[in-house]
Amino acid sequence: MLPLELPLAPDIGDTLVAASPAMLEAVRQLALYAVAQTPLILVGATGTGKTFCARLAHEWSQRRGEFVAVSAGELNSPLAASELFGHVRGAFTGAAGSRSGYFASARGGTLLLDDFQNLGLSRQKMLLGVLEDQRYRPVGSDRSVALGCRVVIGVDDDPDALVATRRLHPHLRYRFAYNAVRLPPLNERRDEIPAFAQRFLEECPARTGVAEGPRVIARDALATLVMADYPGNVRQLRGLIEAGYLLARGEAELRPVHLPNIERSGLRYDRRATRSENLRAMAAALAATRGRIEPAARLIGAGRTTGFRLRRELKESRRP
Repeated sequence: MLPLELPLAPDIGDTLVAASPAMLEAVRQLALYAVAQTPLILVGATGTGKTFCARLAHEWSQRRGEFVAVSAGELNSPLAASELFGHVRGAFTGAAGSRSGYFASARGGTLLLDDFQNLGLSRQKMLLGVLEDQRYRPVGSDRSVALGCRVVIGVDDDPDALVATRRLHPHLRYRFAYNAVRLPPLNERRDEIPAFAQRFLEECPARTGVAEGPRVIARDALATLVMADYPGNVRQLRGLIEAGYLLARGEAELRPVHLPNIERSGLRYDRRATRSENLRAMAAALAATRGRIEPAARLIGAGRTTGFRLRRELKESRRP
């Protein structure tokens, strides 16, 4: 069931994967924040799906305007104000005509300013005033214009950490960062990897232009994928699947030999580890073996009895 039973457009519903507790909570929060006009902060490392989740919030908001995504790092140029706010004719040398900016393009819709931590603090302060007043002035104009769009800000780290390293203006953090949704890394969503992997494999013919690749992921290859390490998150998994698809061209299955340079995460059963660490390893192994307890236990180096105990404890930990 979707959070708050909100509908999804077909193109979003076909790609939404949310089964882990962390991602279900993120989607639940998105649903709660979607209808608001106040700025929304999405916190997630590269490849965790900030653009996708911003589009999801836009879809749930039922705003009729466009969804516009901009990399904030590109706004450090001298023409940043014009790119954001637009300009009138003659506003500066070379301004032969008027131009609408990103805010105008997203009017009635949503503007995502991704990688916001790459924007200089002085420009962040300029945007802070716009977000507070909900008005901006095109370059060279003597009239202000209503903002008219919902702004979503994407950052790659915790807002407090960004303030401490002078990559996020403190006023912006304390004014808006309470409306923040954390997007978990793929290493915290391992039970979703099989669904992601199959989806990406199905998309390979269209994305690669190669039709004669595998349509099935072999069981041992799926186990390899689930237990791998993903510093690049979902984006890295897509890249692995596409590379494997091309290497397996002409074969029926995608097998471990087709997965290049994949590194195991190190998830293992260890008597000296904490209970939560061992349960996390067992959860990943169960996802890799489609719920089969004994193969999962072998995968993490645990005995049969330990595997059944970990599975029982895992069930108990997930009860409401």
